[in-house]
Amino acid sequence: FIWDFTQGKRITSNKLNRPINDLTFTSDGDQLVTVGKSIVKFWPMQKVKRILESNAVDKKGNILEGQIAELGRMKDKNYISVSSNSTSVFTLTSDGNLCVFNKEQQIEKWMYVKVTTAHACFANETYVFAACSDGIIRCFEPKSLDHIVTLPRPPPLGAADIMAGEKKEFANLEKSMFADTLTICYDPTHSKAVTLYSDMTLFIWDLRKLQKITVYRSFLFHAGPIHDIQIVPNSEAGLSRFVTCSTDRTIRFWHYMEGDFRDPEKKLPRNAYSKDLTKLLYVGRDFSHLKGEKAGEPIRRDVTDPENQIRCIKCSPDGKHIAAGDQAGNIKIYDLGGYELLHHFEAHNNEVLCLDYSPSTHEGGCFLASGSRDRLMHLFDVQKSYEHFRTLDDHSSSVTSLKFAHSGEKLRLLSCGADKTFIFRYVTEDQVTSYHQEIDKRYKMYSLDLTPKETFAVTGQEKKITVWKVSTGRAHRIYEMKSDEKKISLD
Repeated sequence: FIWDFTQGKRITSNKLNRPINDLTFTSDGDQLVTVGKSIVKFWPMQKVKRILESNAVDKKGNILEGQIAELGRMKDKNYISVSSNSTSVFTLTSDGNLCVFNKEQQIEKWMYVKVTTAHACFANETYVFAACSDGIIRCFEPKSLDHIVTLPRPPPLGAADIMAGEKKEFANLEKSMFADTLTICYDPTHSKAVTLYSDMTLFIWDLRKLQKITVYRSFLFHAGPIHDIQIVPNSEAGLSRFVTCSTDRTIRFWHYMEGDFRDPEKKLPRNAYSKDLTKLLYVGRDFSHLKGEKAGEPIRRDVTDPENQIRCIKCSPDGKHIAAGDQAGNIKIYDLGGYELLHHFEAHNNEVLCLDYSPSTHEGGCFLASGSRDRLMHLFDVQKSYEHFRTLDDHSSSVTSLKFAHSGEKLRLLSCGADKTFIFRYVTEDQVTSYHQEIDKRYKMYSLDLTPKETFAVTGQEKKITVWKVSTGRAHRIYEMKSDEKKISLD
């Protein structure tokens, strides 16, 4: 489809019989170029201009016709990217061949850029860039295709946890694995190249001095779904820390500052590649899931091995430990002082969905509770090196959420699940006993939280929010969306 985006109207269209990997307009706007497997096609825009002049937008018969370029010896290649400048059109094949087309839609020249796999190209009057596998970016002169420079690579996979100020030294670079460069664009005004890699890191390179290319700015994002986020306790005034976990097998500690915060005692720890990142914790040493797939195919994000894919996290109330539950049912305990792994145990037979620590003010000790898709809940005694304390099996389906409450003098454990059941329990040093249970006949319960004073609990269900009184386990107020309502609001 060709659209007039200012009017929001479709101008013309054509049905394609092959998938398109990339497309671009030529710099003069006279042609649209599309590329795919064994095809490079040029679509003249003169007809589009005539349609606009005659005001015949979106009428039958306005079919856009294109012309397939003669590829010769390159006819069997998979063309995965296309870009252009004022004189030429540049295409890149998946096996690393950079091809140049002239105004007559003919291949003038091509060259092999010496990579395993290529992913994207970008061209202007000054440079042609080829973004390739293993973090490689090659830069060429547009007319002669002479090699100008190869940009530095990002840190090897699993080696980005470096503090600002530390020397960046990587051992065994020959055996290291690097993320693939997925795409690149260049700002000629400020001489900056922006690159995105398969592990979702983004680098901005300063190319003002090609003999000494430096990192202008970089960002380390998660490469998979973020399943949980928690505030780290004991954050300082003006400085807050939070932690995220993901199926990309990392736990990341972030910080944000309010106003003109300055730490008078010590320098605030920052990651060398992301100024808002305090610590990057790798769970496991297999990084193959962070590599790109073959050109033209989607990037693999949902890896089959659930081991080390973190599903939920919880910080202890004193801010000393963080517990992480993965999709294989394992629980890992890390020290928040040195970020060392303290404990690792196989707690469940299926995905760990929720974790919670009991309040540190509880005189009888501190517990960690876990809930899983295997319908079981486990309690661990924190003060006894996370020794197993109790197993609870009173849910008949997945335990979706759980919370400790310390209202009054009694410690309580609340849990809800996909079995539509909400269970209230007392927890002592010797036993766990249930004092109330509610079963909803219509809706599953997906989430649970407590009010600041822990006197009320709130559960989220399908089209329904219920407020419960913790001391009795009875429903206090129900907010239910009717079929004709769009939204509800709570005060």
